[in-house]
Amino acid sequence: NVASAIDWMQETYPDAAEIFVTGMSAGSIPVPLYSQVVAERWPSARVAGLGDSSGAYPASDVVAAELLASWGLEDAFYYDPAWVEAVQAQGFAGLFVEAGARNADIDFGRFDYDSDGVQTFFIALSGLPQEGSLRQMMDANEALVEGAGVALSDYALEGFGHTILSSGDFLTSEVDGITLAEWVGALAAGE
Repeated sequence: NVASAIDWMQETYPDAAEIFVTGMSAGSIPVPLYSQVVAERWPSARVAGLGDSSGAYPASDVVAAELLASWGLEDAFYYDPAWVEAVQAQGFAGLFVEAGARNADIDFGRFDYDSDGVQTFFIALSGLPQEGSLRQMMDANEALVEGAGVALSDYALEGFGHTILSSGDFLTSEVDGITLAEWVGALAAGE
């Protein structure tokens, strides 16, 4: 599906100067990978990628291998063993690390609720270790990404919610006087 959408986009907008890649929940996990694919297809475009609600998942080589196999990654159009190795070594945060290593010009951001009930549920269901609060796990993933030299902006709200891009709260949510809509606009503009 993504390959078809990117092909259509390239045919329809071959000279795009700015491209914003996003996804929600499980769809936000591959945002770094798809941002990199898009950056390769449009080398002169400014690319930004925003993941909505998947920032807490810790690394687990066993769970990663099972997920990647069940998702059919080896049959995907973008298959490259380096992506698999990144996830196995660093969890989904490894996708940001790998994408950033391939293209340092992509602007990455992440949104999460600090006590996201859906992430909490799936972390427990998957048998992943939960060390500390969900926010501490998000911060640890961000530190991992930034420790690898990849800039990752994050915006977190208090609460148990899950995803916000399609919510009415997107326009009104605010932290320290900055609305989420303003923050996303700045990310998309490369600010």
